[in-house]
Amino acid sequence: MRVRGRRLTIRNPDDAIAAGICLVPEDRRIQGLVLDHTVRDNLLLPLLKRFERFGLIDDAQGNKLVQSYVDSLRIKTDSIYKIIRLLSGSNQQKVVIAKWLAADPQILLMDEPTAGVDIGAKVEIVNVIRELADSGKAVIVISSEFPELLAVSDRVLVLQNGTVKQQLERREIESEQELQQIVQTAGEHIYSVGPHGEQAMPAGQVLLTPEELQQIQGMHATAAIVLHYGGNDWSTAPVAGLEHQFAAMGIEVIAVTDANFDPNKQVSDIETVLTKKPNIIVSIPTDPVAPASAYKKAVDQGVKLVFMDNVPQGFTVGRDYVSVVSADNHGNGVTSALLMAEKLGG
Repeated sequence: MRVRGRRLTIRNPDDAIAAGICLVPEDRRIQGLVLDHTVRDNLLLPLLKRFERFGLIDDAQGNKLVQSYVDSLRIKTDSIYKIIRLLSGSNQQKVVIAKWLAADPQILLMDEPTAGVDIGAKVEIVNVIRELADSGKAVIVISSEFPELLAVSDRVLVLQNGTVKQQLERREIESEQELQQIVQTAGEHIYSVGPHGEQAMPAGQVLLTPEELQQIQGMHATAAIVLHYGGNDWSTAPVAGLEHQFAAMGIEVIAVTDANFDPNKQVSDIETVLTKKPNIIVSIPTDPVAPASAYKKAVDQGVKLVFMDNVPQGFTVGRDYVSVVSADNHGNGVTSALLMAEKLGG
């Protein structure tokens, strides 16, 4: 790594901070905050040495700095001594950003900086990013939201498996749809087919127009996720992908079940979630035979089905279910959600 032409070796966070490199992490609650500490303590945590005088902390100077960032970032809190877990997600995120702005970084890494914040806070955070860039700082934003990338970026890099596949100047990208197409093309290497010969499709090809998205949001649809295993990265990743994409479409996930490879338990799970009247069920069948009748009951009730990994015996694509997808990762959960949304619209 080189910073302004000088080669650096970064072994730990202290080395990075000393070199002017700071990180706003993806998960603020786990990686970015000490939830039982105050707004003040969280914001000052990386800066304590700056306010140390003869082994003691200069509280007056520290409080003055904290209050200045509370004011400039419009962090809504009764007091700088308020426990940070009591703040809204948007204001928690502003504190995470503030503590690194106070460290005066030369390079600020921001991983999904507006995830889980309200629209007003998103605009404020985007403005902060642009102000930093305009002041000569380097800001690297990692984001899954195309509008956000287009709003903040001077340059966009598309990476796949650690390799830069595309490098574009922002002025070269005319629309969100064009950026989606670029990302899709970079990852277009899928060769498998489904159990009935379905051609594989990467998530980037399943696109919704703003009008379609608005229509789906207006449906206030609900979804259930019925799995046959759980508790590991392989199973939690597609669930996270589904929940992420459903949330963007205004679709509420009302149940997530895990049969732990027990067909009878899965039949019971399906019957239980059907009482909640979901519009959608995404499911990994325990096997092709045992739960088939329960899935058929869902079809008869008008529920849209997408299967992961395998399909119940006797089910026909297009008639009994929407599609079958791989259950390997977050992106496949996203694909399932998008396929569902297409069918909800007719």
